[in-house]
Amino acid sequence: MQAEYIQSGLATRIEDGPQNNRLRWLLDPQRSGLALVMSAIGCHAQHLASFVSGLTAKRVAADVGALLPGRKLIDYVSALIEFSGGARGALTVTQAAAGGENDIRLRVYGEKGMLEWWHREPSYLKLALHGEPVRIIGRGDPGLPPDIIAMGRTPRGHPEGLREAFANIYAEVAQERIGRALGEELPDLAYPRIEEGAHSMAFTEACLTSHDKGGWVDVAPAPDA
Repeated sequence: MQAEYIQSGLATRIEDGPQNNRLRWLLDPQRSGLALVMSAIGCHAQHLASFVSGLTAKRVAADVGALLPGRKLIDYVSALIEFSGGARGALTVTQAAAGGENDIRLRVYGEKGMLEWWHREPSYLKLALHGEPVRIIGRGDPGLPPDIIAMGRTPRGHPEGLREAFANIYAEVAQERIGRALGEELPDLAYPRIEEGAHSMAFTEACLTSHDKGGWVDVAPAPDA
């Protein structure tokens, strides 16, 4: 697996700007913590890789630091990952890529081929099976599982994206809470649980420890593991 999340919001020395800049507090390690880039965006790239593959990170070897000289917080992480089951992966995240935009990418390589998804074109998934022509699967295409089709709100060709993704999460949480209150059988819903958040935090801590020790570090298992 290859996951990356690139931004440019911290590509300048905000620390040296006006005191009333709304982002200044982010650059204070006493207020936002040391692992700035992982807390802000890196956790999303890590969770995306785990969610799509169904695998959790077991070990990590990471290079972390600040791309801007003198910055006290981490604005860059590059990590090698060993997932459950032996799968390997690479993660690159930064908020200090000058000229970059909000850019998330994920590639998953399996025994039969590759899946690729890009945040800029969220309605399309690239499927490249070995020895076959590349296919582009669109949101709402015939033959997709009903639970996937249900995530879409507008006909094909109409743009959907960030806000609809949050709405899908909120809708699933509400559906589960209502079903629980009514004593109904609960469906298998995909919204993130607290255990996944705990795993992302453990992954972040392992990246910092790996950098300090200069090698591979185990990721602490989730509380229910």
